[in-house]
Amino acid sequence: MTWSKRVRNILVGIIYIIAALCFIPFPEDSTVIIITLISFSLVIYGLKNIIYYFTMAMHMVGGNAILYRGIISLNIGLFATLMANIPAQYGMLYLICFKFFYGAVDILRSFESKRLGSHGWRIKLGMGLFNIALSIICLIFFKSEQVFVIIYSFTLILSALSRIMQAFRKTAIVYIQ
Repeated sequence: MTWSKRVRNILVGIIYIIAALCFIPFPEDSTVIIITLISFSLVIYGLKNIIYYFTMAMHMVGGNAILYRGIISLNIGLFATLMANIPAQYGMLYLICFKFFYGAVDILRSFESKRLGSHGWRIKLGMGLFNIALSIICLIFFKSEQVFVIIYSFTLILSALSRIMQAFRKTAIVYIQ
């Protein structure tokens, strides 16, 4: 990882922490902001993957998966953008389903990593179970916007800490002779 990417990861991590701490005191206003941020980030992620597919990944092994991921993310993001104007509970339900699906995918990937002999499969399994547990907690407290905002802020802080730790991790350099 280059020096500029390390600095960018640290800055993004700090911005995530500040945003999470700003969301907690105002849960009613934060819900609409959170839904809007997630939907726009999904649209950008989907467009980025589609552009990457047409510029480079179409010639790669597994490039079609990048295209599919981009199309699905773009569709989910556009649909979530439309949900920013409806009651917050519907947007929360949509994001809860998305978080549950993301956790299930993490669990499936962890089992695949275990089958391939990877050492990091336990972390993926734990994160998948954690995402599913958070989505179930949000579903139980469906009427409470405050619980949704607190859980989202908590996951935002965890993501920030992960980015900051990644910035300080040593990078392996592979030499090809």
